Amino acid sequence: MELSFWRKQLLSVWDIWERFFGELNHIQKIRPDGLFRLSTHLYHGPALELNDGAPVRPGDLVGEIHLSSPDALKLQLKYSSRVKAAIATRKALMRDLVCLAAWMAREPGMAEVKAFYSITMLYHGARVLGFEDREFGNRVQRWLYTLGEGLLLVIYHPAGIFRLWQGRQDLTLKYIWMSRQKLLRDFLPMD
Repeated sequence: MELSFWRKQLLSVWDIWERFFGELNHIQKIRPDGLFRLSTHLYHGPALELNDGAPVRPGDLVGEIHLSSPDALKLQLKYSSRVKAAIATRKALMRDLVCLAAWMAREPGMAEVKAFYSITMLYHGARVLGFEDREFGNRVQRWLYTLGEGLLLVIYHPAGIFRLWQGRQDLTLKYIWMSRQKLLRDFLPMD
């Protein structure tokens, strides 16, 4: 897929923003050529019990997973078909989860991370990776995040703005969650 001049310009501006945002929020790559990035912070939402019984309470240390949109686009552009691109993306994300599990197991500073989450429109695909999804916050917060995610969709989706016009019913934002125990159980390599 060839990108238009204007999309390339928009992508270069957004890339600058992503790097600035990443530095500001101490977001780290999980692996050098991976698609996931991670930041950690104290959780401020309501108390949760994840599907595997793991509790997440206000004040717990959680990992926020960010998708590296520029890296995801580069991966998508390598393939001529959407199916091949989707398979390659899934494999890359699985490798990221394996690396994240190994990092959590070996890094003493990460021992207190209780769970991992993200806010995404891509929750259907996240289920395949083992995440569970939850409804997203209040209306104002959901509207603001949907606006931002919609902008990302226009910038990074191959169909651009036309993707928004295809239907909004599947463009719902949700939280995706995975407990530390589930990550380690499902993705920690056995030596």
